[in-house]
Amino acid sequence: MAVTMLMAQKADRAMKHDHGKMQMQQGGMHPMAACMEELKLTDAQKMKFHEARAAFQKQENTLTAEIKNLRLDIAEAMKAENIKRVKELNQQISAKELQLKKRPRGYDGRSHERTHQRAKRNHEKNTCP
Repeated sequence: MAVTMLMAQKADRAMKHDHGKMQMQQGGMHPMAACMEELKLTDAQKMKFHEARAAFQKQENTLTAEIKNLRLDIAEAMKAENIKRVKELNQQISAKELQLKKRPRGYDGRSHERTHQRAKRNHEKNTCP
């Protein structure tokens, strides 16, 4: 019975994901594209934004990969019963996870709408009447 419930939940999530794709294909716009269009950014501003976003994503990917590698190192250190090394590796992981958490707002889906609203207000303040 539990397996049936899990499969039903998985199917429900997949259907919701497909529905979101259909909305995008039916003329819906990606939230970031809608934000950029509404702000009426110049091509140079859009390019600068995309470059900064790509640089951020590369850094995020690097940190995530480094954390995964450190976790593999922890497993080896634990097998060797090297507690001091495990502690050092855990500290390194904590520092890298903290770097990931300090990322700018707006790159996670939860704060995207607030970021969009803040950017719009700032744009309106800086626009001549």
